[in-house]
Amino acid sequence: MENTADTEKTATLPVSPEAPEIYRSERSAVIKGATLKYTAEAGFMPISSDKGERLGKFFYVAYKKTGDEGARPRPISFIFNGGPGSASLMLHIDCLGPRTVDLGGGLEIASAPYRLIDNQETLLQISDLVFIDPIGTGYSKGESSEDTAKTFWGVESDAKSVCSFIRLYLTRNKLHMSPVYIVGESYGGIRAGEMAAYLQDVGIQPTGLVLVSPALSYQELIGAIGNDRPYVHTLPTMTNSAWYHKKLPQRLLSMSQEDAYQEAKAWAGEEYLSALWRGNELDGGEKRAIAEKHASYSGLSVDEILQLDLRVPLEYFAGNLLRDRRAFLGVYDTRCVTSGGAHCFEEDPSLFRAQLPAVSALMSVLTEEIGIVLDEEYMFSNKDIHPTWDFTTGVPKNNGRGGGYASSMAELSRSLRRNGQVKLMMVAGNYDLMCNRESSLYSLNHLDIPPDVRKKLIVKSYDGGHMFYTNPEAKKQFFRDLEAFYEE
Repeated sequence: MENTADTEKTATLPVSPEAPEIYRSERSAVIKGATLKYTAEAGFMPISSDKGERLGKFFYVAYKKTGDEGARPRPISFIFNGGPGSASLMLHIDCLGPRTVDLGGGLEIASAPYRLIDNQETLLQISDLVFIDPIGTGYSKGESSEDTAKTFWGVESDAKSVCSFIRLYLTRNKLHMSPVYIVGESYGGIRAGEMAAYLQDVGIQPTGLVLVSPALSYQELIGAIGNDRPYVHTLPTMTNSAWYHKKLPQRLLSMSQEDAYQEAKAWAGEEYLSALWRGNELDGGEKRAIAEKHASYSGLSVDEILQLDLRVPLEYFAGNLLRDRRAFLGVYDTRCVTSGGAHCFEEDPSLFRAQLPAVSALMSVLTEEIGIVLDEEYMFSNKDIHPTWDFTTGVPKNNGRGGGYASSMAELSRSLRRNGQVKLMMVAGNYDLMCNRESSLYSLNHLDIPPDVRKKLIVKSYDGGHMFYTNPEAKKQFFRDLEAFYEE
């Protein structure tokens, strides 16, 4: 175990002067026939209040390629998942780290015991990596259970605390001249959007942002009375899902998936949106005509769409598209199917089929390859966090464009206006109902940024769900796109 110390203060959240705990191991992987040597590091970074009171500690896992000493500084990528309440598990093991586990395509649960293999698409080929577990996830903990929620579990406090970790990590490792990339998945999109400006506030300029299946504004994701946009955003993904499960009319099934998607998107953005906008002004005949068109694109019945007043919640769709088989779809990846009479989040097949193998694989990496053995449970998904989270701190306060919904679009816009050279890539899965392509694209298209900056934004989609990288072919394409993005 190696220790280093640093007493620098920070404007984001003060840090403890005590030395972090660090465990290191020299490793290698065979990537595309060549040996990639690297240092694997697991550690705890303590954080204290401005009065010197210890508030908690971050757990992280970092990988640094060795053998490049003397070359120009390598990029360093700070990576996290979402939730809120999720550790960095899946981006770490299933996608970007140097070691991965064979998921067999991700559509069925892989058979235990799981086998660790070298990840041929590891981002370590391009950038050094730091996987961050926000406080309350992984092994990261607040000092006091009573104060943890107040100190860390909110949109602003969470983003600022992760910024503090990044500032301190760069300082302790003397990496302030390295290109910094932020990679966030799902709620990690909101976190990354907030952080982009906060990092600039403390003198750290991100080189690039990678938003993976991101949430950027909850107004685009949560349907409610007076907020119809999520129903419009979700319909094309329902079309993709019904196309995959062959629940569409033959005319659409004879098309390519993308052509069917684009046709559904065009209808949703025009006739469907107009009908929802009119609300109770629609007469019975008009409602039925919209329901019939919706049914042709979603695979549901006309009567149930009318019963839902033309607004189909994603859980309803996932639970009823295959009810003739007494099966339901995963909302994170609608290609995944399991038996049951209604959708159940606790049994969502698209989630646990990616999570469970990754937990075993990560524990093997930590204990056998890095040498950190702890008795406490690694909290890959802390279900106590989301109900406690203070989303109100993310509601826009200036012009109110976000209504009453948490959003990081204002902070992300502020960051991109300050520096139009910041690169941004947003990627999404074609079968993701939770953070569907159109909700993310709508948010990106409504950032308050100059036209020349908008033209630089990169948008990609892949044949997969929320964790599209469980599809080996999608994972390969994602790596190729990352390679081009980092080397631009």
